[in-house]
Amino acid sequence: MTSQHWALIAVLAGITWPGYASATMIPSEKVALDARERAELESRVCGRGRKAELIDAQRFQTRPPTLSARITCVPYGQIAGYPALKTGVCESSGAEWACKDPTLALRMQVRSKELLVEYADSVTPADAVELVKFVSSSSTFNGQNTSALLVGRCRISDGHTAPFPGALNFNYNCDGPSASITKDCWGSQCRVFFTDFGIGVP
Repeated sequence: MTSQHWALIAVLAGITWPGYASATMIPSEKVALDARERAELESRVCGRGRKAELIDAQRFQTRPPTLSARITCVPYGQIAGYPALKTGVCESSGAEWACKDPTLALRMQVRSKELLVEYADSVTPADAVELVKFVSSSSTFNGQNTSALLVGRCRISDGHTAPFPGALNFNYNCDGPSASITKDCWGSQCRVFFTDFGIGVP
């Protein structure tokens, strides 16, 4: 095991990973899962016979201690020219693992950097690509640099809340920064714009 470090987790319904909910700091340490556990998580998140390219497991010092693993699967194909894959989070505070439904994702190259874009709720792959390209074309919002939304792992969700007629709102959350983006369409025309942006806890 590695030495103890501080990790970001949410205190909603169990433990989730950073950038996906309001969060607090809880001590944790990385752990190495055995072959049986890895195979179980691969099967439950990636699908029978499919492999994970990364399983990031942490033990959180809750009572009782909780194991939480974030699984990134090997791509199963392509969507819109981008590698398509599944991700998932599984937790265990005893002998059994509980896994959330897998999340679909695309792996994109943006400004020569790799971005893993998860999309959920009513967000389509086309929505995800359009929003990433919009962020890539923008450099700042309200004087803040938005480039942190283009590296690492981000999750785009909702896509059905209508702030006003003809518009849809999207939540764009990364490991630290987050943004609210609105797409407003009328007739055959649309515009996309930031409505909020913040860095949050690094």
